[in-house]
Amino acid sequence: PRRGGRARPPTNHHPAPPPLRDKATGEEVAIKLIKRPLPKIILPNILREIRVGRSRPLPIGARAAGRPWSRSHCGGDPRRCGALGGSQATAVRARADRPRASPAPQIQADLGEGHVNIINAKEAVLTETHLGLVMEYAAGGSLTGYVAERWQRAQAAGLFLSEDEARYFFRQFVDAVSYCHGHCVAHRDLKLDNTLLDASDPPVLKLCDFGFAKTWTEDANMYTHIGTPVYMSPELINSSRGAERGYDGALADVWASGVLLIVMLLGTFPFDHTEHPDPNTSEAHLEVWLQQVRQPWSGIPHIKHAVEKLSPACMDLLNRIFVVDDKKRITIPDIRAHAWYKTPLSAKHAAAEARVAEEQKKCAAAGAAAAVAPRLVAARG
Repeated sequence: PRRGGRARPPTNHHPAPPPLRDKATGEEVAIKLIKRPLPKIILPNILREIRVGRSRPLPIGARAAGRPWSRSHCGGDPRRCGALGGSQATAVRARADRPRASPAPQIQADLGEGHVNIINAKEAVLTETHLGLVMEYAAGGSLTGYVAERWQRAQAAGLFLSEDEARYFFRQFVDAVSYCHGHCVAHRDLKLDNTLLDASDPPVLKLCDFGFAKTWTEDANMYTHIGTPVYMSPELINSSRGAERGYDGALADVWASGVLLIVMLLGTFPFDHTEHPDPNTSEAHLEVWLQQVRQPWSGIPHIKHAVEKLSPACMDLLNRIFVVDDKKRITIPDIRAHAWYKTPLSAKHAAAEARVAEEQKKCAAAGAAAAVAPRLVAARG
């Protein structure tokens, strides 16, 4: 989406690059490549994305024997796919006697195979030059590209995605976020770029990139200033100024969910930093924060005319999401109970949603069976 206005028609968007394949199973996979040596500052983020087997964390730099992966050609976005250096790559596996590094690597391990709308991170691959994170392949690319491709249609129809189509995606998105929160995980970087699609028609949504994710125990209060400014809640941005109370990571995710919904519908961010384009500056964060606290979101100049295209029910939901006082903000369970969210989908989207629900039942059953098996083995031993 364009800064402070409508999304531009895509100039360099292309479908997801060709996948790599697991030679043993033929399964299509994607590989996120990170050049070695790994900067120490990003190690915690990388660790959060790694999973090996079902739930074993993998210390960075460990090596073990593993099967080779196909070096089929691929191009485009190196975050999803890349040719591996050397004659073969090694799929790193955790050994039973290896000590656990930290709880962080388990975040995506505990979530990935438990929900159909969360990208499944599979293994870590080491070469002489790169670390590769092997993940489920999402052939449809990002939700960013999907929305941007509808720019021409939006000129006539007024909305980038119809409310019905946006609702179809949003319900999957909220289901995935609810699953994370149910496992005491706040994503903290929810956005279109971290939301991928498969090749179905209509596509199935896949939440990815848990590099900024954080687990909690008794409450979701957090202090780390982290995320993408245009999606960050006021209390999250305010945490950079040493706010004593911190912020509730789950409620910060709710705010970001509202931003994602608006971008799907209107192709623009409700809060932006047009005067300070670099998102890594304190000035950009301050510009976004001032917009959030000075006036209602629907009255911000660059968006106040566009919101007239939204239905009253959609406006009501967004008004309940964009509440500066996070204690009064709507929660994920409340979103799922809202009239706009519960509005029946069109026949096409309802059928697709039913298929996703059926797949989720299978996913949950498989996860439950996998959790029971180790306990049975231990009991027999």
